[in-house]
Amino acid sequence: MSTDYVSLKTIQMADLFDGRMERFDIREEQSKDSSPESRCLTDGFNFVCVYGKEGIVQGFTRYAPNGNPVLFKNSISFISRVESNLATG
Repeated sequence: MSTDYVSLKTIQMADLFDGRMERFDIREEQSKDSSPESRCLTDGFNFVCVYGKEGIVQGFTRYAPNGNPVLFKNSISFISRVESNLATG
């Protein structure tokens, strides 16, 4: 089971993976399946995969039972200055 999210505003992939998320104890989860267009974030318990195209975030996926994605949503919103403009898709 998974839940997909999309942003209502443009988010750069680089904004999520340049180290700024670490202030929220969120970091990139290193995986052999990672690519420039498919990367995952973790706080050590929860995981959210980020999918992009040409450096722009296209969507996010949380796979159950990976916990609660609220920390990610709030952190991504703060970092990208999107505020609460993430919608469930």
